[in-house]
Amino acid sequence: MSRFFFDILNGDVIEDNEGMEFPEAQTACDEALRSLPDMVKGHDLCDGGKDVTIIVRSEHGRPIYRATLTIKEQWLADVISTFHNMR
Repeated sequence: MSRFFFDILNGDVIEDNEGMEFPEAQTACDEALRSLPDMVKGHDLCDGGKDVTIIVRSEHGRPIYRATLTIKEQWLADVISTFHNMR
């Protein structure tokens, strides 16, 4: 088993100093990717969206993987109103 660290970038940088043990790098990276949707739950998405990035580092501190989840939002009321006025 090797220790992997999961740093989070979500407007702030949250550095993982404890890490978690996994049998291989692929398993650690799979876990990082699966965790991204939970990281954006409950966050305010004002400003039209949110990017959350997770960087996996090896036990030697070297970055080995990065995954980013981007959520974008847009109110369509103005677009719908404009569309109906064009008819």
